Amino acid sequence: MREGFAAGVHIAQNTGVLFFGCGESIASYDMATGTKLHHDITPYAFHSWNRHGDVIIMSGELEIAGFATDGTKLWSGAVESPWDYGTSGEDKIYTLVMGHRVEFPLHDGPGNLKLVSR
Repeated sequence: MREGFAAGVHIAQNTGVLFFGCGESIASYDMATGTKLHHDITPYAFHSWNRHGDVIIMSGELEIAGFATDGTKLWSGAVESPWDYGTSGEDKIYTLVMGHRVEFPLHDGPGNLKLVSR
């Protein structure tokens, strides 16, 4: 685990899926069987999990990603510090990266949109 970055867990109670992040590693597990559903590396460090409707948002030092409650990765996008995100209505999310705001559909992700403006 990177110093200064805590581990985080989120449980999607409706599906019994546990989302885990620590250091650069993120994963999801079926709690009923112990089966690993997804494993990935997020650049530099994991920050947190948050649920918005039926999408679990992973925020990391340099990445934001959306997961379905069944553990399937839906999308991801690169960001740079300092950055933040928020929701707009029930089905929109936006990132705010160094003052550059980009809004996109919560389920579809940013697609070809650049979340970082240079």
